[in-house]
Amino acid sequence: MTGPVFLRRGVVEDLFSKNKKKVAVHISDDRIFIAVANYKDKIRTIEYLTQLPLDGQELSMFVEKNKLKKLPVYIALGGKQIISRVISLPEIPEKELEQVLQWEVTKYIPIPPEELLFDFEILGKITGLNSNQLRLLIIAARKQYVENYCDILAQAGLMPQVVDVEGTILKYLYLHLQNKEEGDTVCCIYLDEQRGVFSFLTNGNIFFIHNVDWDQEITNRLVAEYQRVNSYLHRQLQMISSGNIYLFGPRAGADTANLLKAELGINVINVDLKNESLDLLQVGTEINSSYTFALGLLLREVE
Repeated sequence: MTGPVFLRRGVVEDLFSKNKKKVAVHISDDRIFIAVANYKDKIRTIEYLTQLPLDGQELSMFVEKNKLKKLPVYIALGGKQIISRVISLPEIPEKELEQVLQWEVTKYIPIPPEELLFDFEILGKITGLNSNQLRLLIIAARKQYVENYCDILAQAGLMPQVVDVEGTILKYLYLHLQNKEEGDTVCCIYLDEQRGVFSFLTNGNIFFIHNVDWDQEITNRLVAEYQRVNSYLHRQLQMISSGNIYLFGPRAGADTANLLKAELGINVINVDLKNESLDLLQVGTEINSSYTFALGLLLREVE
């Protein structure tokens, strides 16, 4: 694939290492949330946190005013336009997987191959009586969905380089908050007024991503949705039930955490980014939980 890289890690390390300033953007509905960081001696200092309407003119003015033209950008996308599936394939060498998946992935993802962007993560090996299989997490989106947003950023003078998804970004935040101690099976949940993003991790790796829209009563729907997905993962994929839930986002909070803990009977931790010490990240401005994904991108595993 040409243009911005969809999910794959490590491939843009040289480009990003040449720039002291880095830009992360999270695009949600008609808003764009921007975090600009200055890197010096591996310390990330957040210079700007701002949100703008997804309007080319205002974005162009912001880029021009803050001298951000031609800086490489991480992009966070999400919602139901991002599709994830857990699949199993006969065990083959890892270097051959990508080629095989070019043919296999459309069996599981309802997007024509010419319109598809996807990436994968190996979850583990399933040992059988006659053969071994690999269990894979597939994350996919339509090319047009990704390219439309990349075009808006490029027209404003930025250089889209990496496109990531909300579910994997919760992993970066969790691992840094845990000082890179991977731990057991956990569920990270982002909550805002309209939707939730569930990211199930086991041994520090993404196992499953789930997006859901809310009705008016968020708490009851959140409990039911967590129980439904957790039961499916345990029953169909033999994933050990989560030991902890970590809550992020504008609708997270101590009250929501306590309600979930009472309903589910497991430990629930509310993550307030204003009060957390994010590894290698210094913030010179007040943090707003609406910037959860933009900040998480700056903790991505490309150093």
